[in-house]
Amino acid sequence: MKETKEQRKMRMCAKAVETKVAEELYKASLPKRMMDAHALAQKLYVNVSLKLGNNGPILTFHDENKGFYETKINYDTEEWEIDIVERNLNEIVAANDAAALRYQIAKAVFDTLTLEQKDAIKEHIYTLR
Repeated sequence: MKETKEQRKMRMCAKAVETKVAEELYKASLPKRMMDAHALAQKLYVNVSLKLGNNGPILTFHDENKGFYETKINYDTEEWEIDIVERNLNEIVAANDAAALRYQIAKAVFDTLTLEQKDAIKEHIYTLR
């Protein structure tokens, strides 16, 4: 069945309204997402600076060791840009959690060793790599 001009116009209008609503929802969520990203970055010791621009706050993440190369987000930021920042921060959280788990495993194993075994490992730990 072929679409009539009226049906096409209605479909295009509905799509435009849907796009506008999605954009408004994103714009409404942006301040909280920026605040959460800022708080998480500080918690993870990622270098972040906050400046006030003409259109509101500007967050700049600059920590090359953790994957941020002068990454800026503000109220004009597109959704994919803040998604990347959030993804990078969540990857840092996952890496930190994995390192903490590996430490707990190593500590549990180390605590089961005898004193002689612990001394031997401490003496030769760097040659065992």
